[in-house]
Amino acid sequence: MEQINKWNITTVDTLAALMDNGNGEWDSDKAKVIVTKFLNAGNSLGASEFNSIGGPNLCALDLSVLQGIRNDSLRDADALEITSCSSAHKKAFFAVAEIAFPINFIQTYATAGGAIITYIRSLSRVNISMDINTFIGLDSAAVQARSVSEVSGLLGSNLN
Repeated sequence: MEQINKWNITTVDTLAALMDNGNGEWDSDKAKVIVTKFLNAGNSLGASEFNSIGGPNLCALDLSVLQGIRNDSLRDADALEITSCSSAHKKAFFAVAEIAFPINFIQTYATAGGAIITYIRSLSRVNISMDINTFIGLDSAAVQARSVSEVSGLLGSNLN
């Protein structure tokens, strides 16, 4: 950590080279310091940065960083693997994804457990015929809080 604090990480190319898992993965504390140094150099997290950092390393960031993500940055990034993130991190990603994506593209973030109760309730009202794998991936507490008719509305034609 002491050596990392001496580094200048000012370009996305440097960030990408450091985050390349080809030489092994960073532990979460070190990944957090690297990304924070990049951000403190006046940079922001855009699509290229998300693609460079990768999902597991994004899970190490402070929630305040995730809450500041621009919609277009997330929309233009490759699909992020966030299943190993905390529930709070998943919800932060979902909050941005809910605005950034039309409903058919939000599945990755919803099934990672990030969909909040109000969003799930709104989906149940439009009878979206959610496939069973998507349904299983929803936050279990949010699903358990739904009524039978709301669950029926989520699954629609896939209820059987």
